[in-house]
Amino acid sequence: MNRSNSNPMKTMNFKIRMVQHHFKMSYRRLAKFKTNSIINIVGLSIAIAVCMIISVFNVYHFSFDRYVKNGENSYRLISRLGDGTYHANTFACFDDILPAYSEVEGYTTCYTMHNIDDVFVNNRKIKVDEAIFANSSFFDFFSVKVLEGVKESINQPNTMMVTSEMAQKLYPDTSAIGQTVLLRSFTVNQDSLIVYTITGITQSLPETSHIGFEILLSQKGHFSTTIEAAKQRKVFAGNVYLKLCPNVKPGELEKKLGEKAGEILKESFGPPAEAFNFHLQPLYKIHFTPDTIMELRPSIRHSILNILLLVGAVILIIASVNFVNMYIARAAFHQKESTIIRFLGGSSLHIAGDRFVEIIIAITLSFILSFFLLAMSKNIISHSFLMNWDLNLTSQRFWFSFVSLYLGVIIVVLIIELFKFSQMIQQHGQVILPSRNRRLVPLVVFQFIIVITLVGFTLVVNKQLYYIKNKQLGYTPDNVMVIQMPQQSGNVKLFRDELLKSPYILSASSVHHYPGFRLQDMTFTNQGTSFPFKFGFVDQYAIHTLKIKPVNYFSPAKEKATEGWLINQTFYNRLKEHYTDNQIAFGNFPDEERTAQDPNLTKFNILGVISDFNYESLHLPIENFAFYVRPESIPNRIVLARFDQSHTKEVSQFIENEMAEFFPGQPVNYSFLDKQLNAQYTSEYTLMKLINSFSVLAIIVACIGLIGLSVFTTETRTKEIGIRKVNGARVIEMLALINKEFVTWILIAFIISVPIAWYAMNKWLESFAYKTDLSWWIFALSGIIALVIALLTVSWQSWKAATRNPVEALRYE
Repeated sequence: MNRSNSNPMKTMNFKIRMVQHHFKMSYRRLAKFKTNSIINIVGLSIAIAVCMIISVFNVYHFSFDRYVKNGENSYRLISRLGDGTYHANTFACFDDILPAYSEVEGYTTCYTMHNIDDVFVNNRKIKVDEAIFANSSFFDFFSVKVLEGVKESINQPNTMMVTSEMAQKLYPDTSAIGQTVLLRSFTVNQDSLIVYTITGITQSLPETSHIGFEILLSQKGHFSTTIEAAKQRKVFAGNVYLKLCPNVKPGELEKKLGEKAGEILKESFGPPAEAFNFHLQPLYKIHFTPDTIMELRPSIRHSILNILLLVGAVILIIASVNFVNMYIARAAFHQKESTIIRFLGGSSLHIAGDRFVEIIIAITLSFILSFFLLAMSKNIISHSFLMNWDLNLTSQRFWFSFVSLYLGVIIVVLIIELFKFSQMIQQHGQVILPSRNRRLVPLVVFQFIIVITLVGFTLVVNKQLYYIKNKQLGYTPDNVMVIQMPQQSGNVKLFRDELLKSPYILSASSVHHYPGFRLQDMTFTNQGTSFPFKFGFVDQYAIHTLKIKPVNYFSPAKEKATEGWLINQTFYNRLKEHYTDNQIAFGNFPDEERTAQDPNLTKFNILGVISDFNYESLHLPIENFAFYVRPESIPNRIVLARFDQSHTKEVSQFIENEMAEFFPGQPVNYSFLDKQLNAQYTSEYTLMKLINSFSVLAIIVACIGLIGLSVFTTETRTKEIGIRKVNGARVIEMLALINKEFVTWILIAFIISVPIAWYAMNKWLESFAYKTDLSWWIFALSGIIALVIALLTVSWQSWKAATRNPVEALRYE
């Protein structure tokens, strides 16, 4: 009885002692090969840190809008004219249309175009970054939690709800509920202040939301007139979100909604309703469409995340290959140890357990070191990845990335190790030396295929962005200030004239649109032929301010005209396919937008032709474009001012003073045109910074592996080197002998990597309408960089072995 009860206990104690034995032996082996272990752990820790960053970064971006309940059936209705670029908003009339459709489970319409920059409390001005006009359905759709008050209160006129953070800013010493704030009117009379009452406090939407707010304003009251006017017009004014019933086909509903909107807005001013296209965009895809016009928050291209995932994977594979290479380099020791264990009665399971525990310990130490690296690099990571990076050990996102990566590393290492180590051992306990083992070649070659491809891709990304930065756009965006005017301001012309009194402002113009800013779409049709084009409203001075070259004005009178169309060369060439110069210059072309309103207003008055220029990002080609020059009596919302670069500070101060004089109490918003244009390539610049950093890290990891491999290569050939030196071999010959095989491996890697790199580069460049050439020197330089780095890495250890006293190697022979 007692004996039977003691057996399980003995078995348990035996297992515990075996585990302790495995850990003890593994620790001794790691300590015995200190250099090997340090190289292994450091290289793997760098790769793990990189993968952890990329993993968290990708989980962060892929989690956007996933918090919304029933998110798989949630959509945003986006719109465009013809085949133009989609806008994030759509017709406001859909707010009245949607209740009639049984396919729609729920919906909400909000308005974000009327920006509220400041609110006033007791003569204090508080800046507001995000404000939305909403109703109670907004809370249900986006799962907004109300902390104080009730959501229905937002349906009362001139009420507002604020986030807890904003409530603290507005009323830090008392409860904000029931308090009032003043908002500047966003309609015609902007000198008036409107009283809004705070009726509720909410939680903020998650950081991973494409939409955000600090204050929610009622659509009733002061703003209701604006909404009702928008519902009668063909303008993209409202942000419309829908939740569809299960099994509803979005494409069929899109068609129905478009037809219904066409019926309601049939007599409305603008292009015919059938010219518009509507699309139900899945909510989770919003964050990955950076080209959408009027997007509410910054987004990122899906391809950027895919590239980073691939880069992280290859860096991890490089480190894992290094890990296995270093393990293989100790094959002789492992074989002798295994033979002794077997002689003493150890089983294969016992030997495998030792190996497994050693690998687990090394990987675990690598993870611990990677945490220190991440903690020390916190600020760099946050700046480079444009997100708040914090090693929050309670974060699900962090632990998901950690566990996935930990298991992934173990699996990858074990697969490579078990596959390759078994091939290293020869019969009779002999081991083929790493430098002469042909089976080891694929591992090293594979590493450098990755490194060369990554270096080449990095060179192309940098070359393309240099090309973008320096390409002639057809106009000059440098040294141009973009000054936002208060809405509905009638003093724009006087303000522009006043700016020209400064000796440092060279020219100025008022515009409603400008290159790089959201443009409008239109279709001009004559005799059954349609000419879709993009256009913007400007005054007669805009061409001069932007330095756009005029090709031809059709008459001296038209050159001085204050109203009419200036078309680009591409548009002119398209018209030339159907009309003569005389017809283009003096023809009475119908304008569909006006024909629908009044048949007598049919003149599409073309003043002249301007040279082609890139009015959008270089992702898109130049197509039909026109500026509509309109009289200065019609106020534009933006003033462009070209200034003397050497007096930027004085110009900024002058503009601030003039804004304060012309528009007292209004916020002063100005920026630089060239910086706005660069913002179009935020995803690409982010990719460039990250790919540059990761390429360097990939090279470092590969070099760490080469160092370790060269150490063991030279150690196993110490006697051979000693004999050759005794027989008169020179140091340079020894270096050539040792380096020859490494060079051969890199040349093989270069040959294989060229087509892979070429394909990857071409694939990425396909997203640009205007792109750099894939020059031959990119591939050559990638190979040379890899070769030089490898030679420098290996030669250092080779030189130490070649200059060693041969007597030390042969003393005991």
